Amino acid sequence: MTLRCKPQAHLAVASEITSGAAFSSALEYSDLWRARDGNIPPLDDPTLQFSAQRSEKPSVLHLQTIVNRVSAGQIGPPDLILTKFFQEWICLTERQIRRLAANSFDKAHHIGTRLRILQKLDWFDGYWFSRQGVLEKEHVWMLGQGAFIFYTMMHGMHLLEPWQLHKYKSYSLSICAINELRMILEERGKYAEVVYAPNWSKGDPIRPFSQFFIQSEKGPLTMYVERLAQKSNPLRLMQKKQEMYEKMVADNAGKLPMVQPGAAMVVWSVGSLEAIEALVGSIDYMSDAFVQIFLPDECLDEFPRSFFVAKKGKREGEVELQRLNMDIL
Repeated sequence: MTLRCKPQAHLAVASEITSGAAFSSALEYSDLWRARDGNIPPLDDPTLQFSAQRSEKPSVLHLQTIVNRVSAGQIGPPDLILTKFFQEWICLTERQIRRLAANSFDKAHHIGTRLRILQKLDWFDGYWFSRQGVLEKEHVWMLGQGAFIFYTMMHGMHLLEPWQLHKYKSYSLSICAINELRMILEERGKYAEVVYAPNWSKGDPIRPFSQFFIQSEKGPLTMYVERLAQKSNPLRLMQKKQEMYEKMVADNAGKLPMVQPGAAMVVWSVGSLEAIEALVGSIDYMSDAFVQIFLPDECLDEFPRSFFVAKKGKREGEVELQRLNMDIL
């Protein structure tokens, strides 16, 4: 099918919507990327309001204090189950962690209870966000400073620092969005090895946001999964990342680097079909040096028919979308 995207104007406006003072203007601006039902996907909503579950300023913790809490049993076996999930998945919405840990707890509400108790001990940390016109708040959770210090200093683990995830909330939301794909894969028996590597600052060298490796029905598959959120200047980001992947291909004998010999592709995670239309319709060109497909949040419940190939149409601003059945997953 051929779809005509909306004018590019809302790309620039969306990139300027952040929080605080810009929030009121965001409410008055209606030309945001929306799902087919007219709603803005929650993890791609530039008008979100955030609030820490406690003071944003991290506590000053000493290793011995943390060791004493562990030795005293304040952090018990159920908490270590949740801890392992956050070590592997970095950050999760409360709905996601309840899905992942459902088989490890008798009742779902016990998960939320333990998260809140251990948050007071700095073992877990998080924040909540709310959406315009929606009373319900959604919580995002991650390891706290206590767990981070304990596992990095006592066990030599390499973990993303909680204060960065807390400060750069757009990154933690992007990780949650990408974790939806990982979760669906695991529920289908496809366990992905995932590496997360967000760029924290402008000085960081550009790199893939995340790398998935799975054994698909057709053999080893490496997927570079990028998140294009309408809050974060997505068109410019897509252009820079596309150039990066072209260079990776040029430096690797004409192929994307792979964890194991097989297939490799780039997956652009977006909020909606409208986002695909706007981005592809506005970008200068779509590279054919590597396979690239799109995965909109609004189509995740149709998995594995959630993916789309997008091409620029013959007319300016025109986009051709083709649904892709990824039955190999």
